[in-house]
Amino acid sequence: MLCDSESEVVATAFNDVAEKLLGTSASDLKRLKTSDTAAYEAVFSKAQWKPFLFRMRAQMSTYNNVSRVKSTIFAATPISFVSEGNLLLKDIAKYGIEAKPDVAVPDAVKQEA
Repeated sequence: MLCDSESEVVATAFNDVAEKLLGTSASDLKRLKTSDTAAYEAVFSKAQWKPFLFRMRAQMSTYNNVSRVKSTIFAATPISFVSEGNLLLKDIAKYGIEAKPDVAVPDAVKQEA
């Protein structure tokens, strides 16, 4: 389940994306499930609340006259807050809004741009 401050969605992740999110392979996860339940649950606990930027596809499906949206994750990358902040600053600059003079931009932010 993916969530933000406004909503949540149940999504499916396959192979490489799931390994990136969970930090372990499906075969290792299967082995843990049968041999060490606590370690198996710890893998999922460790994966919770980590910020990622997701590329997803949503598709409407109907089964027994009940429609629902099926979401699939195609890519998941860790969020670089500096890069995302620089993108937002560029978008703000398109509107001709200048930064306030009392707001200092750290050198690390300027260098990563």
